Amino acid sequence: MTAQKIYGTEQSTGKRGTFAPKNSNAMNWNRLKIWLIAGCVLVFLLYLGHAIWLNHRFEKDGVAAMGIVTRVYSKIESHSERGSSYRTQRRVKRKIYYLDYRFTVGGRDFARSQRLGRDPEAIRKGDSILICYLPDNPERSRLAFDEEGEHIVKRNGRPH
Repeated sequence: MTAQKIYGTEQSTGKRGTFAPKNSNAMNWNRLKIWLIAGCVLVFLLYLGHAIWLNHRFEKDGVAAMGIVTRVYSKIESHSERGSSYRTQRRVKRKIYYLDYRFTVGGRDFARSQRLGRDPEAIRKGDSILICYLPDNPERSRLAFDEEGEHIVKRNGRPH
């Protein structure tokens, strides 16, 4: 083997006359980490951009309609939660609430399920609830809110 000087560092040639930097595996791993981080950031930005764009569409083009609550239920879901330090994580189980509703647009029925942020103690099966849908794609819908962030519910035959 012969030694050659490349960019100020001494490198040795392999059997076939080719040579590689001393830490080529470490350099490749570092490049891979950079590409993985960049890819994750790109996916996150695409997801965030889509959510912002969709929210803008609902605010600009959304059409209000009344839907009927078909089911209110909860699931126990677990997720990771950080402890007091960066390295400590624990699995936490939480009760997550969901609401199923249906509505009619142009003679067609649509059904959707939506995750709720908190316990929907005031919403029951059979209640009417205000929803917002996109006129070019009524399958894209979400619950409507008032200025205080509350769902707009009409209790069918029940006292408030």
